[in-house]
Amino acid sequence: MDHDDDLRGSLERLVRLGRTPDVDIRPVLLRVLVDMFVRRSHHAPGDLLQFDDMIGRLLDDADGEVRRSVAETLAGHPATPTRLLKRFLAEGGDIAVPVLARAEVGTGALTQAADWGTTAMAVAVAGRPDLRPETVESLAGRPEPEVLRALAQNAAAPLAAGTFAYLVRRARDDEALGRALLERDGLPPASQAPLFLLADSARRAAILLAARREDLAPDERRRPQTAEDVVALERVERAIMAPDRDGFDTALAVALNVRVEDAWRLIDDPRGEPLAVALAAIGASPELAARVFILSGPAIGHSVMAVRNLTALVEGLPRRTALRLVGAMTQAASRAQRRPPADQDGRPRVEDGRSVARSRERAEDIVAAAQRRIRGF
Repeated sequence: MDHDDDLRGSLERLVRLGRTPDVDIRPVLLRVLVDMFVRRSHHAPGDLLQFDDMIGRLLDDADGEVRRSVAETLAGHPATPTRLLKRFLAEGGDIAVPVLARAEVGTGALTQAADWGTTAMAVAVAGRPDLRPETVESLAGRPEPEVLRALAQNAAAPLAAGTFAYLVRRARDDEALGRALLERDGLPPASQAPLFLLADSARRAAILLAARREDLAPDERRRPQTAEDVVALERVERAIMAPDRDGFDTALAVALNVRVEDAWRLIDDPRGEPLAVALAAIGASPELAARVFILSGPAIGHSVMAVRNLTALVEGLPRRTALRLVGAMTQAASRAQRRPPADQDGRPRVEDGRSVARSRERAEDIVAAAQRRIRGF
């Protein structure tokens, strides 16, 4: 068939073919008509009216799979008749999904799908580049995590400060959502503080710098410590030198006034920056911080550079700033993992390279040897 034929002539020839007795070519006719339609970007008004009428009648007798295929093909074509698009939207479910994702649809229809549509329909809306704030608000209120992830991954979606803060709270139990939020462009590092645990080293550095710039008041960590501060620090130091992992977890949680589950998340981070922030928040000295890092496991304790850098972070981070960051991290922390199982003697086993059953004498030897390797300690 000549591609230059107009749509009307092609339709007429196919209709005559369909009148052959005992031959039902309606499903084939439907697919062929749709394929012919999308080959051209523009169609005459009369052709569009005929196409709209004929496709509508053929769809009446088509099964769900065929209707879904037709909707998928026509959704992205700029000349698809509005009546057909409305028909697909009215059917809902999988048939409406491609229209919601790609076709020109009014804000009211998009918001309605965001409010009441299926999960697949809401995900389709969440990925659109032309979302309005009211539609974004409806999507953000959905309970399904895949809808929130799709919204966060859509760089064109306008996330107001309140919506972003709400999504951060939802990221408490959804690491994929948190990482998607971190990948968004244009978000000030200070607003990313609750996602510190999920950030890479470069983003963490930016978050720390932004937090310090916001706190231009005198360094509160240098103020005389209260009696409660001194007692809390003594408990932390006794626990780390015992060594008593569970005791250290609890002592740090008490000193920070956070849940033990949140303290675990700060302690278990493999790169150590969250733990450094926590130690700065309780006013730990560089010497205590170095001991904590040296005994924290091979990933940190066996690296002189890592211990030195993390200790410098503790020493240089204002206590006020550290306290704010801890508050942000613990409010957005994911659900804590279960603690390592105990051996038969009741002591925690060594897991992920962390030795938690060394004797006090051995711990002191390790600290002393490591500090001799670190200049200035």
